[in-house]
Amino acid sequence: MLTTMRDWMPQSSRASGEMADLMHETDWLATPLGPREAWPPVLVMATQLMLATPNPAFVLFGTQDAVLYNEGYRFFLGDRHPAALGQPLRNVWPELMDRLEPRLLAIREGEPQIFEEQEFHIGPEDAGRWFIGHWVPLRDETGEVVGIFGEAQETTGRVEAERARACAEAALREREGRLSFLFDLTEALRPLHDPVEIEFEACRRLAEWLDVDRAYYVEIDEKAGLARVNRDFARGDSQSIVGCHQLADFTWSLELLRTGDPTAIMDVRTSPLVPPGDLHTCEALQIIACVGTPLIKRGVVVGSLNVTHPEPRAWTEQETLALQQVSELIWATTERARAETATRASEEKYRRLFETMDEGHLLAEVIRDDRGNVVDMLYTEANPAARAMVKANFTGRRLSDVGDGFEPHWWEMPAMALDTGEPQRAELYAEPLGQWFNVGVTKAGSDRVSILFRDITARKEHEAERELLLGELNHRVKNMLAVVMSISSQTMRTAPDMGAFASAFTNRVQSLARAHALLSTRHWKDADLSEVVNDALSPFAGPTLERVTADGPGVRLKPNTVLTLSLALHELGTNAAKYGALSVAKGRVRVCWSLDETGRIGLDWTESGGPTVRQPRRKGFGSRLLTKGVARELDGEVTLDYRPEGLACRIEFAPGVQS
Repeated sequence: MLTTMRDWMPQSSRASGEMADLMHETDWLATPLGPREAWPPVLVMATQLMLATPNPAFVLFGTQDAVLYNEGYRFFLGDRHPAALGQPLRNVWPELMDRLEPRLLAIREGEPQIFEEQEFHIGPEDAGRWFIGHWVPLRDETGEVVGIFGEAQETTGRVEAERARACAEAALREREGRLSFLFDLTEALRPLHDPVEIEFEACRRLAEWLDVDRAYYVEIDEKAGLARVNRDFARGDSQSIVGCHQLADFTWSLELLRTGDPTAIMDVRTSPLVPPGDLHTCEALQIIACVGTPLIKRGVVVGSLNVTHPEPRAWTEQETLALQQVSELIWATTERARAETATRASEEKYRRLFETMDEGHLLAEVIRDDRGNVVDMLYTEANPAARAMVKANFTGRRLSDVGDGFEPHWWEMPAMALDTGEPQRAELYAEPLGQWFNVGVTKAGSDRVSILFRDITARKEHEAERELLLGELNHRVKNMLAVVMSISSQTMRTAPDMGAFASAFTNRVQSLARAHALLSTRHWKDADLSEVVNDALSPFAGPTLERVTADGPGVRLKPNTVLTLSLALHELGTNAAKYGALSVAKGRVRVCWSLDETGRIGLDWTESGGPTVRQPRRKGFGSRLLTKGVARELDGEVTLDYRPEGLACRIEFAPGVQS
């Protein structure tokens, strides 16, 4: 028999432990257990085991279930410790006896009991701890059940871990659900182009996912003080709130939106955020719970996405986050739709312009060599005007494919536009096409250019022709002035007086003017010899030209030849009218010409029926013009034969005529 309590306490309890000291100091005679020296071996052994157990443990012994417990079990007793030590169970926990009696009875009949996991709160500040209980019968040496040994195993860590894992799994499922919803919503909104349709479809799907009665997107214009709902989703008999509303009627909502954070209200009737004056409106719209999330761009509230429910509801973090993301998705999708609509309109306008403009338009990408130099062009688009101007299809072709021998400026000019970023304009010639173009090149990308061009070949030809004509005119004016001065000088030298000078000079200039008029009608290109003869002799032959006959093959004369020959014929006609065949009524003049095998022309002037011709004693202007001037200008020979029956003159031209 052990003599003291410390003799049979475990070493760990003797080293430390308030319960060991308390059991040593307790007056056991005042308890149903009696003096400790008289405790039966089973009680001593159970007490040793209880004190050595690291888990909360207790012993119920005797007919009154006297309570013994270790340090760990003090938690369950709370303020019942230390008075509970050695006292009957019924006195310690009278409130639990109805629940414990069936368990106690079963243990006394030899059936161990397991108490399921339970949470225990000791005191108002206790966070709660979880335990599993195992109660087994204590038997004496005869096998009779004389007590109960109980142990509590704490499972708070495991329970909390399981709870944390469950919460994490639930949060993960909720997050996955939100992301899946957002993915499906994004795909559903992608083909839509109408902003109102985008807003409605997003609200409809959001309402179905959250299982709420109403969802709507509000476009907010703070400057105008307006909030517009273009279209809302309202389930069942829920009232629609589509329309334009005054922001002044919802100042409290606007203030909450300006914070930038979602506002979730579980019950508008008890929320301090909702003014009492708005409760009637909420009731009319069957709004009890609601969430609103703002959309802020550049520091300004531009919209709000809202959902409402007719019953109180605690909104989760994932739900409010989903509203934020859906509102951003609505904004991005509607902005994308508006931009695409504007782009399509712009592209359509550009396409119409591209297809109908008179100027050629090309889009091209430059092709570079290994050193980065532009060496060719690849044309990706060409409008009808471009294809018509060059009579070729550019699209998908390189410049080198369009034709061989294009000048370097055709790729140097785009390279300059790309390098400088400045538009380039020039008038360029394309040798393979034989055409001139007015070309403008602008940068349209890193290696992409836009080319506008007009065919100016006709203008260039006109300019060249104009320059030629101006040069020719300048040359002719100089020549004409020289001729007129020569005529004036020679006429004055041979005229007996001023009257004779004026008449002869005027007639000669008029002859020259008629030749000019003839050439002008031919654009100063050439004239037929028969026209030159008839025109030069028309003043002398009369209106019917019966006194002058002309005959010969068709010969085209150059302008200088026309002028010189006209003056020569005028002098012959003047002489004939004054002294020769045309000075009498019966006189006649015959002009004929022919070409020899070398291309030279021989023109014969023959007079008949006039006065007898005598050799002149001196040479006048006419004879000098014929024998010297005409011969020189026409690179030919002139022969005058003063026959008595009539003057004969032969003029042979050098091969400068055109037949």
